[in-house]
This record gives sequence, C-alpha cells and structure tokens, in this order.
Amino acid sequence: ADQGGELFVSLTIGRADGSQLRVLLPGWLAAGFAANGSWLAVSDGRGALWQLDIDSGRLTQLADGPFVGTPIASEDGSLMLLSVPSVQAPYRSELVRLTPSTGVATLLASDHLVYGAFPLADGSVAVVAHESGRTVVRNVSTSGSRMVANLGSGAVNVAVAPDARHIAFERTGGVFMVDGPGGAARSLGTGS
Repeated sequence: ADQGGELFVSLTIGRADGSQLRVLLPGWLAAGFAANGSWLAVSDGRGALWQLDIDSGRLTQLADGPFVGTPIASEDGSLMLLSVPSVQAPYRSELVRLTPSTGVATLLASDHLVYGAFPLADGSVAVVAHESGRTVVRNVSTSGSRMVANLGSGAVNVAVAPDARHIAFERTGGVFMVDGPGGAARSLGTGS
C-alpha cells in the first residue's frame, strides 16, 4: 500500500506473471492472504474488514470492526483478528475469530490486551498478551489455556514458532529467544 491510516490508498498486488492489480481502499491498516491465496483480508483506516478478490479486484465488506493487526486466515475461511474499541485508542484488544459468511466474531481468549496471535501446528493458538506489567505467551486450545512463557516487562515484536518451542522477542535494545515452554530467555545479541 502507498500509505497507511484513514486516507484513501492504492493497494498494488503483484502477480507471479508480472501483472498487477491496483485497488483503491478507504485507508489501510493491515492485510493478510487467505490460505489458498485467492483473496486478501484488509483492515481499512477505520478498522473495518474487507475481502479483496485477487482475480477481479472486487471489494466486499465483511465486518465493521474495528479491528487492528494482521488478519490471519484459516483453511475454513475464518479470520483471527484483534477486536478493539477504537483504532485511535486501542486500550483493549481481544482475539476473535470472524466467520465472514455470518459476520459473527467469537472470542478466542480471555486476555483483554492481546498483542498478537500465532496459529500452531497442533491446531491451537499462541496468544501474546499483556498481564500485570509483563508480556506472556499462552497456548489456547479447545481444552483451555496454559502459560507457555513469561517474557517479563518490555517485551515487544514477539514471534512464536509453529511448534511453540521457540519464541523470539525484543527488549531494551536486545533480541532474545526462549527455547521450550517455561524456558529462560537467552540473549541473541543487541539490536532490534
């Protein structure tokens, strides 16, 4: 996209054959491809969610939102998103699963300030959330929620491997890795 926020933007999709699709959007916050690559879920500048057909360029609004963060599409076409009260003041962010055909959003985790989510190979979800002055990673599945790692205070840009055995993050000018659930963070070096 040529810019983010609430202003109209031009989104360009480059295809493998060299052709391009350009679509005008009412702002842009984030986007994520469907599992089969046939469509793109796009959060506009207000946090509304759109489905962009990659072949035709047709836009269909799926939900008003507001939502933030990259939409994560599942094989069944549902989307994991962060639901917020306001894009301008996201003092609360909850992980939801949206079913596009009905527009219904179902709460996936009980955390009230979720920073991100990562689908795991076993079908569960790693949820990165703020809790009492610290950042935690939980494994959330149909059987409940369990703590995987306590990253301490100031952890940002968290990434969780699909097997949840490795968690990388930044904190105070350094990059760290946690190996295995309950493991201690080890420094990978300075930087971001």
